Parts: sequence; structure tokens; C-alpha cells
Amino acid sequence: MTYLIIGVDPGHTIGLAALDLEGRPLRVAHIQQGGFEAALATLETWGTPSLIATDVRPAPELVLKLASAFNAALFVPAQPWREDDKKKVVREVFSHFSFPVENVHERDALSAAVQAWRNYQNLLRLPAKTGLSGGEIEILRHLLLQGFRHDVALERIRRPKIQIEEQPVAENASGQQKSSHPSQSSQPQSSLRLQTLERTLVELRKAISLLEAERERLSHRIRLLENGVAERQRRDSTVRKMAAEIMRLRASLKRVNERKQKEWVKTNPSRSPSSSRSASAKPSASVSKSSSSPSRDEDLKDINEPSEIEKVIEEYRRSRQKEDAAGR
Repeated sequence: MTYLIIGVDPGHTIGLAALDLEGRPLRVAHIQQGGFEAALATLETWGTPSLIATDVRPAPELVLKLASAFNAALFVPAQPWREDDKKKVVREVFSHFSFPVENVHERDALSAAVQAWRNYQNLLRLPAKTGLSGGEIEILRHLLLQGFRHDVALERIRRPKIQIEEQPVAENASGQQKSSHPSQSSQPQSSLRLQTLERTLVELRKAISLLEAERERLSHRIRLLENGVAERQRRDSTVRKMAAEIMRLRASLKRVNERKQKEWVKTNPSRSPSSSRSASAKPSASVSKSSSSPSRDEDLKDINEPSEIEKVIEEYRRSRQKEDAAGR
């Protein structure tokens, strides 16, 4: 069985990368369709994930679902990795291994896997000093990544040998079976209980880790939504202030035009409606009035027509109404 450290780069295109437990890159791939199901099927053909890693924080939903599906440990960095750090990791991998990476999704997945291995490299180097066979060392590393204590993990590996080497059981006078070494007969039972408790503890720790990562992801999502609502409220407040200012300016402009009209009438009494000029003078007055009236009509037209700012505000309101209707 091949145990792996898996790096995942979620998104519309999913990046996947696999390292063995000694930190050697084995595979990379990118998936453009299928999402979680396609990623799950791909990893099942690669081996058994011992650890699933991401290079962002909080952990994306896809990473949490894959870790839960494989019952694997989860690695989330303390801070999201910068682009320069990812490129540096890939260059270091290329300097030691001839390994192709086709795109940025595979690069990010590989950098996540390498970062996870580096975080646990001291723990993974311990089994090399235990004198176990190659397959047993891989199992021991897998158990350590799952969260087992070193001594308990060794006990799980050696337990089949201990059971085989137990002393034979003899029958006493009453026909009941009795061990020739009572202390040894009770020892495997206590060891089994310890293994069961340790297994339960490991599973609970993994469950807590996934729940904490999910809580962090949801909290981050809530903050984004709250920031979006606050930003929308700020925009709405700005729009209301702009609308009030436009109405104030329009009213002020209307008063100015009315005052100008009154001043014009005062300075041109012969052209006012109350003038007692002769009929012969009226045509010239009417001509003069008609020549000056277009300017006043244009002023009134400018007052009544919506300005560019009003058009922008109205367009924004219509878009908001559409968004609210779509949300409902």
C-alpha cells in the first residue's frame, strides 16, 4: 500500500500533487471538470492519502471534503503562501528531481504538499531508526501522521508478532483453560484496551481538526459577507447624499434663474406685459422678446432635464433592484 502526502489547489481547475512519505514527488495532475468526485477518483488510483494539505488559510471546502473522505490528517499553513514562496519551492524540487509541472494549479498543489512534508519531516525521519522493515516503516509513518504516539504506533505494528509468541494455554483441574503465565495473559488485554483508546483519541483529534477548519472557513465567509453588506450600505449612503445635493443645487439654480428673469423684466419695462406702448412698438418688442426667450427656455430646460450624476444614480438604483429581486 502506497501512503501519500497530497497537495490540493482548489478552484475551477483543481490541482493535485502527491509526495511519498520521504518527500519525493510522485505525481501531479489538474482536473478541469468533475470537481470533488473527479478529484476523489483520481486520488484513489494513486494510493492512500495520509495527509492532505493546502497552501491557503482558511482551508477551502474541497480540501476539507477530501480529508474527510479519506479519513486523512489535515495540514493548513499558519499564513497563506505568497507567490514568490511557491515559485521558490518548485525551483528547489526541480533542482533535486526531474519533475514536470504543466501549470500554476499543479505548481500550487506541489508547493502545498512540500510545505506539509517539511512541517512533519522530523517526525517522519524517526521510523528510520527503529529497525523495522521498509513496509513497516511506511505503516509507522502513516500512523504517526494520523496522530498516534510513537510507542503506541510501534505496538500496533508489532502486535501480530506478540500474539504469535504468547505462551501456550494449559487446562487446570476443573477443565478451564489457564495461562501458565497469568501476568502475560492480562498484558495483551490491557495493551488492546490501550490501542482502542488511542485509536478513539486519534479519530476525535482528526474530527476536531476538521471541525475547527470548517468553523474558520465559515467565519471567513461571514466576514466577507458582512464586509460586502457594509460596503453596499456605504454606497447607498453616498448615493443618498449625492441625490440630496443634486436636489439642493437644482432648487438653487431655479431660484437664480427666477431672480434673473425678474431683473430682466425690471431692466426692460417696455417689454413687460404691463407696458402701454403703442401697437406699432409691439412688433419690435415681441421680436426682441422672442429673441431673448430661447435663452430662458433653455435654462428652464436644463433645470428640468436629469444631469449625468442623476442618470448614474438612477442606473445604480435599477441595478440594486435587480440584485434584490434575484436574491429573493
